Amino acid sequence: ETEGNVRIRTDVKKFGTGAIYFDGDTTSGDQLETPKSINWAFGTGDFTVECFIYPIGNVTDARGILGNRDTGSNTVWALHYYSSVTNQLHWHTGATEVANSDGNLITPNQWSHIAVARSGTTAKMYINGTQVNSWTDSYDYSTIHHLVIGDDIYTNVLNGYLDEIRITKGVARYTGSSFTVPTRAFANK
Repeated sequence: ETEGNVRIRTDVKKFGTGAIYFDGDTTSGDQLETPKSINWAFGTGDFTVECFIYPIGNVTDARGILGNRDTGSNTVWALHYYSSVTNQLHWHTGATEVANSDGNLITPNQWSHIAVARSGTTAKMYINGTQVNSWTDSYDYSTIHHLVIGDDIYTNVLNGYLDEIRITKGVARYTGSSFTVPTRAFANK
């Protein structure tokens, strides 16, 4: 379900013919939202959350990217970037920030690949194929909510583009200190 002014645009894209565009207008409530699904509830297993992001301009407040939450502010997990350091990436479990990109930033007005992957109880955060943080994560992500794309629990919506969103339940696709960033669209499987 698209809400607000979310749409596909063809002028800025990573692969293919277009990318999802969010205009950052909090009054229109820009976001994408899926039905509730067990696919977003990782339990205590391995997972990978990743996408390409093209933020427009610098931000100094919270901006949502992806999250498993209800239609209120009850969050199971969330990936966003915000104000403690401009354009720094953050991972939340529940209402708690558990990790950030430790000063490694998402560059505005260009594409960046971002990912969080958990293998066993070790979670890692990556920007452009480089590990920027690692932490112990034994959180139980079992609660089933909606996948919300482009919105944040603090009501600050994304201003920019997303492409190649991929959420993998049961597999940590990246476990080392670095990897080669995908150079083409993800396969449809």
